[in-house]
Parts: sequence; structure tokens; C-alpha cells
Amino acid sequence: MKRLSLFAVQFLAAALVGSVCGPSLRAQSDIAITASVSHAFTIGTQTLGAGTYRFSQGSDAFLLSVINVKTGEQKLFTVLPEQHGDFAQQGYLRFRTVGESSVLSEIHFSGTDVFSAVVQKQKPERRLAKKSSAKDTVSVAQR
Repeated sequence: MKRLSLFAVQFLAAALVGSVCGPSLRAQSDIAITASVSHAFTIGTQTLGAGTYRFSQGSDAFLLSVINVKTGEQKLFTVLPEQHGDFAQQGYLRFRTVGESSVLSEIHFSGTDVFSAVVQKQKPERRLAKKSSAKDTVSVAQR
């Protein structure tokens, strides 16, 4: 009987801690930023047009939800959650220029030290092998 009551006390203590900490943990993991982007940009292998987008990172920190505010269209992208020492007063997006494309590389969320680095999927490149000349050839024999 003592063992059962000890278990009940531990269970109630865990439930109490979970109810106190639970909402704050959820609030920290549900972060978002809404931004107007004036140019077309690429995320992963998809290109999105200029417009206003809501970027949010929910309970799965490795997924970024991007919603076009005007159309309501949602897309999911793989990200790597990162932390840096400084809290961002305002959220912002960081782009890289690759050739003539603008590639979204990081999303910094306001009021947190969290940002998401976008995982860029590489498009397969076609490489052609060139014919080697006789002087570029090396023969190896096994003894």
C-alpha cells in the first residue's frame, strides 16, 4: 500500500510540474515571423514569387512552414534550428545570391536567440567525363 501511495505522489508531482512548465515550453517552440519579400526567391529547390509570407517553426524544430499570406498556400521545408548568443529585437530573413537567383538561407525570429538555417537541396549536376590522353594514363599491376 505504501508503494502505491508513493507512486501516486510522484505521479501528481510530475503532472503538476508538467502543467506549470508545459505552456511556456510550447510558447517557446511556436515562433513565427511575417515578412514582405520584394523579389522572387528560392527555398530548397522551389522558387517562390514576391509577396508577403509567414515563416513559422512549430513543435518540430526541423520543419519550417511558409504560408503565402495572400493565397493561403502553405509549403514545408527542412531547416536546421540554431541558436546564437544575441536576442534579435526584430526578426529578419537572410538571402544569398547564387548566380542570378536569390536563395533564402536563414530565418531569424524576433525576441529569441533562435534562427533556422534552410537546408538547401542540391540539384544534380551533369558532369561529362573527358577522354584521357595516353600521357595521363597510369598502369598499376598487382604482384
